Amino acid sequence: MADGEDFVDKHRSQLIQRVSNIAPILDELLDKKVIDQEQYDKIRALPTSQDKMRELYSGPLKASAACKKIFYESLLANEIFLIEDLSKERSPGEAWLLDIIVLEQFSEGLLEGTADLARCHRPANLEVAVALAEDHQAARGPGGKVSQSLPQGGGFSALSQPH
Repeated sequence: MADGEDFVDKHRSQLIQRVSNIAPILDELLDKKVIDQEQYDKIRALPTSQDKMRELYSGPLKASAACKKIFYESLLANEIFLIEDLSKERSPGEAWLLDIIVLEQFSEGLLEGTADLARCHRPANLEVAVALAEDHQAARGPGGKVSQSLPQGGGFSALSQPH
């Protein structure tokens, strides 16, 4: 696995979004004096795990490499499956296949015309597909109809694999 400090920096956004077992991590950070009682109380009072993680990153984890190392060790103890998942390096082919699967699953929940439009445009990733679907839904208006018919697509598997 990566060095603790590098790991905490490299996976910042994923850790903010995916750490869910934050209470024992905060307890450990308090016990090891990475945070003081005032910071602990302030962070615990925040409504979501994401808010708590952002607060850690904006304060105590900026202090030193030693703080990040203790945080990483606590993550290992309390979020081992997340750490293992983030530690896996995916090949470009695996990442491409995963993107295809996610896009297909996303399209299954869309209205028929929106799903067809998304397949026709072959979005590069989920973020682009969501934006496209939102734009299309907004363009449909209150009547729910689009002014022109859309070509039928064959699915996201028609995307070209990155080279």
